[in-house]
Amino acid sequence: MSTARPDEPMPSDAPESADSPASPDSAASPACPDAAASPAPDADADAELESDAELGVGAAETSSSRGFLEEYRWGLAVIGGLSLLLVLLVGGLILTANPHRGTPPQEADDQGASREGRAVGLLGAEARPEKTAHEDLLPAGGEAFSDGEGLVVGEDIAPGAYRQDPGSGPTDATCFYVIYADASETTVRRTGADDRGIAVLEDGEVVDSVDCGDWLPLEDTVPERPETQFGTGMHVVGEHVEPGTYELDWDEDTMLCWWDIFRDLRGDGHILDSGFIPRDAPEFGEPLQITLGDQEQLVVSSESCGTWTKVR
Repeated sequence: MSTARPDEPMPSDAPESADSPASPDSAASPACPDAAASPAPDADADAELESDAELGVGAAETSSSRGFLEEYRWGLAVIGGLSLLLVLLVGGLILTANPHRGTPPQEADDQGASREGRAVGLLGAEARPEKTAHEDLLPAGGEAFSDGEGLVVGEDIAPGAYRQDPGSGPTDATCFYVIYADASETTVRRTGADDRGIAVLEDGEVVDSVDCGDWLPLEDTVPERPETQFGTGMHVVGEHVEPGTYELDWDEDTMLCWWDIFRDLRGDGHILDSGFIPRDAPEFGEPLQITLGDQEQLVVSSESCGTWTKVR
C-alpha cells in the first residue's frame, strides 16, 4: 500500500501508468524526424503569391514609364514645339501662295503694282534718284581743253566729266586718248579711240589726248531733249538719247560693228551688254536690236556700226 499522499507529486522516474493519457508532445512527435509530414500546399496562398507577383510587375512597368517620361520630358517638349512650328510654317507658305485671299480687289491691285515697282528697281540693279536736271546727274567739268600730252588733272585740267567734241580734231586722223592713274604713267585707267568719247577725270590723273581736238564739259554736250537716233560715240541714256529699244541701220562700208552698254559714265567696267561683229561674220548686216534701260549714268558706246534708231 502506498504511503504517498494524494497531493504529493509523482517521482519523475516513476513509470507511467497505462491509464495515464499520453502528453500532447509525445503524441505529436514522429518516430523519425525526417519523416515529419510537411503541411500541404495551400491554394489560396499560391493565388496570393501570383497576385503579388502581378502587382510587382505592374508597379515596375509604371515606375519605368514614369522614369522614361521624367528623363526625356525636355526632349518630348522640344519635339512638340518643333511640330507646332512646322504646322505654322506650312500654314504661312499656303497663305503666301495666295496672298490676295480675303483681300479686296482694289487693295490687291495696289499691292501687285507695289511689288512690280520693287521688281523693276531690283532689275535696275540699284535704287536710283528721280531725274530732275542734267546738273544733278552729271559730274561738272571745268573749262574745255584741247589735245596735249602729260596733262595733269587738278593742275592743267579741272576734275570732272568731259566729252570729245566731234569734228574739232583733224579729219584725216583718229582721236586717241589715254588716262593714267598718276604721273608715273604706269597704270592705265582708260583708253579710247572714238568721237564723242566720255572721260571722267579725277585729281592726280594724267591725260594724253592725240588728234581728238577739244574736250567739252559733259553737261555742255546734252541736247535740249534726248535724241531717238545715235551713231558712233558714247551717249548717256536719258540725257543724250532716250531709253527704249533701238534697231541698227547698218553701215555697209564698215569693217566691223562694236558696241557696249555700260552701267556708269566711266565706261571702264560693269558692262551690261556688248557685241563685236566683223564684216565677214554671218550676222553682219542682219537685223539687230539693243534695249537701253532708264538708269542714271547708263552709257551706250557704238563704233562704226551705223545708225541706231528707236523703234519702241
